[in-house]
Amino acid sequence: MCKALDKDADDQEYLVQVVASAIESAVEANDKKPHQLDSTSFIASFYGTPPPISAHAYIKRIYKYGGLSPCNLVVALVLIERLYSIMGENKTDKKVYIPLRSTSFQRMYLTAAMISSKFEDGYYYSNAHWAEVAGIPLPELNRLELKFLFGIAFQVQVHRETYDMWCRKLTELVRTDSHDSGDGTQLRSQGMNRNLMRAAAKWSASKPKGYRPWRAGEQPSSSQDPNSLQREQSWEGSEASAED
Repeated sequence: MCKALDKDADDQEYLVQVVASAIESAVEANDKKPHQLDSTSFIASFYGTPPPISAHAYIKRIYKYGGLSPCNLVVALVLIERLYSIMGENKTDKKVYIPLRSTSFQRMYLTAAMISSKFEDGYYYSNAHWAEVAGIPLPELNRLELKFLFGIAFQVQVHRETYDMWCRKLTELVRTDSHDSGDGTQLRSQGMNRNLMRAAAKWSASKPKGYRPWRAGEQPSSSQDPNSLQREQSWEGSEASAED
């Protein structure tokens, strides 16, 4: 589906900003709600220590260094909602449900975004690269990927109608929360939905400098892109990089 939206590259930044803002708002809201995680729950494996950067900065980071398209960002959320619904974890009647918390968004969203990229894109980064970008050990990321795929019964396809609905609802969520995108950019009200419906272009229009995608199974090389392959000295430095 993402390939069908290539011609709309000029509008893709709107969607990146909306997704990042919507996830950050959801994480902040969910963290305020009482929550007791059952260690035997299917999704317990995706919980861990919160990374010391904001959800907004984290989404921008994996978008930049993971070779993602804006479409991948939305599809990842659809897959997460699908996982929660199939596993009986979605106790609401919401059509757009973002259950992420500060303890889960790092592993849950990263895994979903990686799966989205593999399914939607002709080229994608290896799991080893994703592990470096996310700050997650490779063996753990491999296990999470398989667990997620089996959890959704390998139902990774997202239809255009579902995608469009998520774009509309995400925009509404962000507008309700604030008209400020989080980095000083004002989200325009007029024509915003139209732009977002056209926004999910392939990431090729805005590749980071030095980017060359790997083929499936290819191992990362330290000469590939130093910025994307090595973790910063600290996660605090990552936040600034992600906002570039």
